[in-house]
Amino acid sequence: MLRNISLAPGPRLVWRGVFHFCTFGSTSITVLLTNKATSDHHAMPETPEEKTRRFQIELEFVQCLANPWYLHHLAQQEYLKDPAFINYLDYLQYWKRPEYAKFIIYPHALHFLDLLQHPAFRDKLILKKETEAIHQTQYYHWAYYRNPPRTQGAPEVGAQQQQQQQELANGGPAADGAAQRA
Repeated sequence: MLRNISLAPGPRLVWRGVFHFCTFGSTSITVLLTNKATSDHHAMPETPEEKTRRFQIELEFVQCLANPWYLHHLAQQEYLKDPAFINYLDYLQYWKRPEYAKFIIYPHALHFLDLLQHPAFRDKLILKKETEAIHQTQYYHWAYYRNPPRTQGAPEVGAQQQQQQQELANGGPAADGAAQRA
């Protein structure tokens, strides 16, 4: 499935310094990055295995961005003030293109990737109350966007009850059933 995927065109990031970004169970993923990009003639070409590994690492990192508490952690550790990290987030914008977005399981990750491009949003993430508000909004979106809560007296139920009450009052079929039960 991943073999025919080409990564974003343009200069690759030179990986320097360590950035630990996600832990999944017992698996920990670490990315090395710097704010300098290499030109294609100075960089060693990536092997297919390296391209696949980079694709997997970047996909997992982008999906980590769907977690507001993870974003809060990044803000607390001051990664969101590091120009190299900001450049890396900008580089990851290619995940919004359809040929890459189809691999994203958590679409909120792409929305947060967009929001992380704005300094005001990055500054607010350090505040616990802001992160709680984001998390709550995200939770309610997931809980109710596709399955909105039923309001009291939903139209289907209310119309059915009104029809039965009218039949009872007029001596119709509902009245016959009520008389048989009595």
